[in-house]
Amino acid sequence: MKRIVAVVVLACAVAAGALAVPPAGGSQAGSSGPGPAIKVTPSLELGFVDVPHHTIQFGEGTDTFDYVTQGGQEILFPFRRLRVDVGIGQAQRHRVSLLYQPLAFTTVTQMERTLTIDTETFEAGQVVHLVYGFDFWRGTWAYRVVDRGPWEVDTGLSLQIRNATIQFRAQEGDELVISQDNGPVPILHARGRYTLDGGVWLEAEADGFYASNAFFNGADYPFTGWIWDAAVSSGAPVHPLTDVYLTVRSIGGGARGTSTSPRDTWTQSQAGGDARYTSNSLATVAVTVGARLKL
Repeated sequence: MKRIVAVVVLACAVAAGALAVPPAGGSQAGSSGPGPAIKVTPSLELGFVDVPHHTIQFGEGTDTFDYVTQGGQEILFPFRRLRVDVGIGQAQRHRVSLLYQPLAFTTVTQMERTLTIDTETFEAGQVVHLVYGFDFWRGTWAYRVVDRGPWEVDTGLSLQIRNATIQFRAQEGDELVISQDNGPVPILHARGRYTLDGGVWLEAEADGFYASNAFFNGADYPFTGWIWDAAVSSGAPVHPLTDVYLTVRSIGGGARGTSTSPRDTWTQSQAGGDARYTSNSLATVAVTVGARLKL
């Protein structure tokens, strides 16, 4: 909790500075005349990410592993985000966005007590190398439902494809757990933006999904799954073709359920045999500085 408070305080301080930056290109809200039929806006964010909560369990009779208190994820990690927005039409009411979000944590820990992860038992005193990767790609279509003066509001749909890679590897010994998976996830999208006089803008954006029915992921077993990616940003133009901005973002999600489908690969969890229970929960907070090019 102390880390989250520190992150938010730092973000607010930088945001206040961003609002004080005098714009170089003037207000865009008051521009007139038809715009281009296609407008491409690539953006890049760089910063750091904190992990306030992260747990995982393979198998109902096994231990729940806490990556933050037991697995070395109490530190800050590098964060980056690549995105391209394409506005379509003279009024730019339609938008297509393509996003690549790498998100991976590699740590080392020494077991202070014996834990069973999947089908492996790691003894107290063992040094264990951990990898948790949750990279994803996302495509979004959005339509501007409000375009009135300084206000813009978009709603739409996203399709996210995620790569999940989980490893527990003993430094000495044969203990090894590998779990990998990928798959598409449908997501709801919303974005709101307010532009002040002079071009300084405030923006909030969210993508999210929650389901407790196997229909939504094509599985033949019940599960509960959730994903969110929410952010607030403050920025200003520093050039007619460039905006810079600060973002506070939270990415998280999880899943809980028992798979009864056959194991297709050797890198799927084995705990439980034909009834493999998994529970996974992740929450992150990132602070980034970004730049958008208005091509």
